[in-house]
Amino acid sequence: MAAATYAEVVSAVLTIAKEKNIKPSTVTRQNIVAKLALEQPPKTLEDNTPGPDGGPMSALQLVGAAKGEATLAMAQLLASQVVKTLDSPLVDLFVKGSRSWPPMMRWDIKLKEKIDDATAGHLSFVQEQTLQKLITVLCQTEVQGLLDTTLARGITVKAFVKSGQTGQMQTINALWNECTTAGSYNKLQSEMDDNTNQVNAGSDQLPSSIHPNQGGGGGFVTTFKTGRAGTPFKTLGVGFRVEGSDDPKGKGIDWHVNRVITGGMWPQVTLDALMMGNGHNVSGTVVSTGSALAPRLNVTQKDLWNESGICVARSFFGATAFPYRETKGKVILWALNVAGLTGFDTERYQDQNKTSNGAWRPGEKCFPRIDESRILGWVLVDKLGNGNNGWEFMLPADAKWGKTNGTKLQPQTDYIEAELAAWRGVSAKVPTAYDFAGTKIV
Repeated sequence: MAAATYAEVVSAVLTIAKEKNIKPSTVTRQNIVAKLALEQPPKTLEDNTPGPDGGPMSALQLVGAAKGEATLAMAQLLASQVVKTLDSPLVDLFVKGSRSWPPMMRWDIKLKEKIDDATAGHLSFVQEQTLQKLITVLCQTEVQGLLDTTLARGITVKAFVKSGQTGQMQTINALWNECTTAGSYNKLQSEMDDNTNQVNAGSDQLPSSIHPNQGGGGGFVTTFKTGRAGTPFKTLGVGFRVEGSDDPKGKGIDWHVNRVITGGMWPQVTLDALMMGNGHNVSGTVVSTGSALAPRLNVTQKDLWNESGICVARSFFGATAFPYRETKGKVILWALNVAGLTGFDTERYQDQNKTSNGAWRPGEKCFPRIDESRILGWVLVDKLGNGNNGWEFMLPADAKWGKTNGTKLQPQTDYIEAELAAWRGVSAKVPTAYDFAGTKIV
């Protein structure tokens, strides 16, 4: 049987969703395989099928992308069947379920045109940048599963527009406070959680130093062991973070390296260019102006909203999961001296507020600022994708720490050199069991 094209997989998802009266996101892979097998001629779901951008995708990735596109298509179909006016609830401006558009651009085009027509030449209007900020926060509200109860259902589009810039920003900030809440930077690094657990594919928190076991199927290392004994995060104050990549839509590796080694690290919500590049406009909102003082916590997910602080993994191994499990291409992994800093112990918060995902096993911490003098080194990591099943990465055989102007204590230098030496030349396929303690967040 021939392999189904990406368009045929999307069509299958849509057909199944309509037949079963379910959301496209809940259509299973088994449903899709069965549906394709009934096509004339029958089709199969195969790895390396060209995806929406033409590049080869695994069957799992193909299903995920198809569900996203089918969700958008169904949302647009439903939206086209509803007559929206300026008296519609403000939430109706937002297009649900779309992963194809940047979050800040997911507005209903026809309703936006009605706003433009009605406000042309009048004093009561809404700037496009303000609309971007509104749609950005509604996107986060959707992620938190709060769209059905959001205060944006009790405000009309007309009332929002007529409230003026001050009133519009008050509504946007109220929505941010509805889906996120302020945490506290109140824990010294030396008092944050660390442990000496053995590495296992179970549910315990992992140690800070994790090295590969050589071997594994298909040329990948798939099992891991404890590296340096003890609690190096607590005793040495070394953490690891991925920030910056060679994403062609972004600024590139050199730009990010220069930015960090000369200006240090700041919460991404305070960096308008970075947020806009990722499709979010939060400029001037409560989450942007307040992030130097407090991180933001997601209301329903009981986890940190990562963009609101500088998230650091306890381990080199853990940092390789970021920025996303499905990322492909080169990213910059930084070694950081966080000794003596006061921050937010995300790992402890996750452990105390257990959800279906549990705590992230490699251990995450968050800080409000990391000065350039605390940058110990950086190295390029090749991310290999596979976001639906753990994550994959590799370190070139000649990988070495890039130079910075940071102050390095010899024990910290020795530690990061040993971590890099353990992973140099290694390709790793990290199973889901090493990710979250419970069901993995996708």
